[in-house]
Amino acid sequence: MVEFEEAQDAASGPSGQSDSAPEDAVVFVVIYLSDNKAEVAAWLRSKGITPGGADYPYTVNLQAVVPLSLLGELSQQDGVTGIRQPLPAYTDD
Repeated sequence: MVEFEEAQDAASGPSGQSDSAPEDAVVFVVIYLSDNKAEVAAWLRSKGITPGGADYPYTVNLQAVVPLSLLGELSQQDGVTGIRQPLPAYTDD
């Protein structure tokens, strides 16, 4: 699970300082769920976040662009088992 501090460090760069306030920064995450997908999706929408992914209605997990300031609260939602930033695809260029 990506903890709030780790996500903040990733968004702020090598110096650990962001040019903007942390609450302004957003990250793309995959939200891993054990259950309560509809409730977590509704919570995201209540915060102005559109959960998605091409397979949104058919997958167990959700994808969303989430402000750093909401990651801690998101991780506490019933059914959330993990929040991760996906790794970029590796290319051999």
